[in-house]
Order: sequence, then C-alpha cells, then structure tokens
Amino acid sequence: MAHGFGLERRFGLPAFAERLRAAGLAVLLFDYRGFGDSGGAPRGLVDARRHLADFAAAVRCARELKGVDRTRVALWGANGPWPTASSANFPLAQAAQSFIASEGRFLFVCNPLVRE
Repeated sequence: MAHGFGLERRFGLPAFAERLRAAGLAVLLFDYRGFGDSGGAPRGLVDARRHLADFAAAVRCARELKGVDRTRVALWGANGPWPTASSANFPLAQAAQSFIASEGRFLFVCNPLVRE
C-alpha cells in the first residue's frame, strides 16, 4: 500500500491500513525512496520508474512475510494510478485498486483489477 505521485504514507494511509488490518488482512504500507521515512536521495523526486521499482520491491517483500499467502497479493494505492499501472508489471498480483480523494469529502475509485 502506498500513495501515488510522491506523497508520504503518513498522509491518510494509516487509517486505511488499520481498517484493512482490522478486517483480517495483512498490510505492508511503505514510502517510496526519498520520501517520508524511506532513505534514498535525491529527496522528493517523483519518478514513475523509481516508484514502480519500489512497488515491485514492496510486493517481493510482502510475498516473503510469514503468514502471507503468496497467491493472494493485492496492490492498493491512493492519489494516482500506480497500483493499477503496477499490476501490469506484477502478473502474480491477484487484485489492484487505486483511489483519488478530493478535499477529504469525495472518494473516487479508479481502475479496479481483479484476476480469477
């Protein structure tokens, strides 16, 4: 789980992660390189290739965590197309979802992907 377009995970995502966790799902919430709590330089560089590579690294990490079913990994993100764009790069991901929030009042669900 991550934001799109270089936002940090602390910007609204912990509440979503907690609700998913409370529903029994494992959640790996991360910041892209150079953003938030992640290391890396340069700081604040929005780069689609780097973000996709970071999403790939997070998926590889999540699939290796104890208690995670490798066959049921989903991508989830906010404020950008990264999860669904990333799904093309992760054929083992079973689902992808992205949303865009507007001024905290609206939630637009974009490009859902579910594989059977």
